[in-house]
Amino acid sequence: MAIELNYQKNTERHALSKQLSGVYFIRTCLPVEEEQTLWDIYNTIREIESSFRTLKTDLELRPVYHKSDEGTLVHLHLALLAYWIVNTIRYQLKG
Repeated sequence: MAIELNYQKNTERHALSKQLSGVYFIRTCLPVEEEQTLWDIYNTIREIESSFRTLKTDLELRPVYHKSDEGTLVHLHLALLAYWIVNTIRYQLKG
């Protein structure tokens, strides 16, 4: 049994892939003049979403059902407090 393998490298595609490697595109309608400002805003949002994802999944804080608006507000305030604590710990660990 003989097996033959032929291949050819797509140099154009490889060059384009190498050129775009490490590039991240963010599309926005915000009137931001500095790219770094937009990047900082994006990273802040990403960190907040990551923290809430951790609170909801790893700490099993969901599903939570509330029978009143007051209960919902209390839950929201506790979640924000938990986020603040997590963020403070992260900040302390970075420094």
